[in-house]
Parts: sequence; C-alpha cells; structure tokens
Amino acid sequence: MKIQTKKRPLIAALGGLALLTASLIPAATALADTPKNLNAKLDFDKAQEIVLKEAKQGKLVNLELEGKKNKVYYEATVLDGETEKEYKIDGNNGKVLKTSSENIADEAEEVKLSKATPKLSFDDAQKKAQEKYPNAKLYEVELDLNDNDQLVYKIKLVENNKKIKLKLDADNGKILSEKTR
Repeated sequence: MKIQTKKRPLIAALGGLALLTASLIPAATALADTPKNLNAKLDFDKAQEIVLKEAKQGKLVNLELEGKKNKVYYEATVLDGETEKEYKIDGNNGKVLKTSSENIADEAEEVKLSKATPKLSFDDAQKKAQEKYPNAKLYEVELDLNDNDQLVYKIKLVENNKKIKLKLDADNGKILSEKTR
C-alpha cells in the first residue's frame, strides 16, 4: 500500500505536465506558418511601391512578408495580362533580390484575376485590416477570386501570438470571414 501512495504524486505531476504540454501545442501550431521574423525596416506600402515600380505595369495580387533566420524579405506577385511576375524584395533595404516571370495564358483563373477591377484598392484593403486590428502586424495581402468568382482580399496578421485571417469583399470592403487562432 505504501508503494501506491508514493506513486500518486508522481502520476499527478506527470498528468499535470501532459496537460500543460497539450495546452501549449495549439499556440505553437497556430503560428507555425507565420514568418519567423516580422521585423522589416521596409513597411508594406514601401515594398508595394518598389514592386510596382519594378514591374512597370500590371496588378499587384499578392504581397507577403517572409522571414527566415535573420533574413526578412517580401515576396510579391504581379499579373500583367497573360504574364505572372514574381519578385523577392529585401525587407530591410528594398533591394530587388530575385525576379521571375511566366506565361499564364493557359490559366483561366489567373487571366481573369489580372483583368478584374476591384473597387477596393490593395492599399484600402490593408487599411481596413489595420483599422480592425490596429496593434496587429500585417504579413500578407492577396487579391483572389473565391468559389463564386467574387473578388476578395485575403489578409493575414499576427497580434500577441494570435494569428488573424480576414477575407474582405474587394468591392465594398465588408468582412466576409474572420478567424483568429
């Protein structure tokens, strides 16, 4: 009987440790696909300006802040008729690190997106998200077509270790969906 009494505190401690570990896992996985380094000297507006200047023409459809180790950069996609242009911009000095382009003439959804004219600009979508979450750090804005061919902005932010995803109607700015985890 004395052996069982000594095991109870150990079992209780192990059970408590298991519960603590289980409670930490959702917080860690919620931010798993969030960039590791969000501390860019270059803000979203300046990165957008650099990308559009480099592209010369076309529609910015995606701008994402990425970070790995001590490097931070923006990845951007610009659609120009039947061409998709991709850029990688240094998040601290604005230098264009990489460019590529590919023909999208056979990709109907991409061509349709390149010709779409949302009433809400890329900047307006960013501002709408920042109004809703003024203390959050914006790390991705994407113009996309949903399943009903409705133009939407998909916006990702992070605030106090919580990941926030917004989907805005690209014509009126109405929030269509909002998820936090």
